Amino acid sequence: MTRTAWWSVTCALSLVAFAPPALGQDVPPKQRAEPHPPPPTRVFPDLASDFWHLFTSLENALVAAGGGALALAASTNDRDLTMRLQDQASLRSASTPGGVIGNALFQFGIGSAFYAWGRARDDHKVGHIGWDLLRGQIVSQTVTQVVKTAVKKERPDGSNSRSFPSGHASGVFTSASILHQHFGWKVGAPSYVISSYVALSRLPSNRHFLSDIIFGSAVGIAAGRSVTFHERNLPPKIQLEPFLTPHGTGVVFRFHRSQEPGSPPAASATSSMSPTRGWGVLVRPDRSALLCYTR
Repeated sequence: MTRTAWWSVTCALSLVAFAPPALGQDVPPKQRAEPHPPPPTRVFPDLASDFWHLFTSLENALVAAGGGALALAASTNDRDLTMRLQDQASLRSASTPGGVIGNALFQFGIGSAFYAWGRARDDHKVGHIGWDLLRGQIVSQTVTQVVKTAVKKERPDGSNSRSFPSGHASGVFTSASILHQHFGWKVGAPSYVISSYVALSRLPSNRHFLSDIIFGSAVGIAAGRSVTFHERNLPPKIQLEPFLTPHGTGVVFRFHRSQEPGSPPAASATSSMSPTRGWGVLVRPDRSALLCYTR
């Protein structure tokens, strides 16, 4: 493989570093009973929640920012890299399976098969994964097609103006992200490697530029994390609390840990957040400031 091709692999795989938790930190599966696979009629309420998490999660904002920055950096070599790779017959031949695996119908078929098997066999785990895979594809392909329509970037082969971002990349990285959240890195790592192959196969096939597949990969990672929001602990939240004491006034930045859906209620009946600790600033009557720590 050429040096530019190796650089392409490095860029695509480095996207994973923008998806918390960081590389090297595993995401253990939940030690709880799996929920029953929901009926198809639940798709619209669940999708509403998925899109909400997609656009309100700080983690997804970091993924989008990282993917956008990498795509912008790669765009300077877009055309040159694609032309070099498409001239190599061996790479074009090796890219053929990637075009099939990354097809949206193929990805939807995998999710449908998991979901149907889980419901038919009353296998909650398999059905639950299938449900997440199906919703993940709907979310990622919706975002991908909207961006394609808005950007109208011409493909390398000149066939149409729907190059950015890559739908193949967003589809396979959605599935990889979902499997990562369900099983951790033991399944996530090989899934990301396969996804990188599928995404990179679009270069020698002359269907996409490198920037297309990088941002498509970011879309897929964000979509996969959005539909598996229930599979991991929610991130800490920060709350600003003003206070008044005989010694002065101030403000406390208090850190909270959000409860997971379905978990036992917090000790406080007035909040779904369990406080941990906080740092604050106390301003005394003589206008001097004092750093304070609260529990």
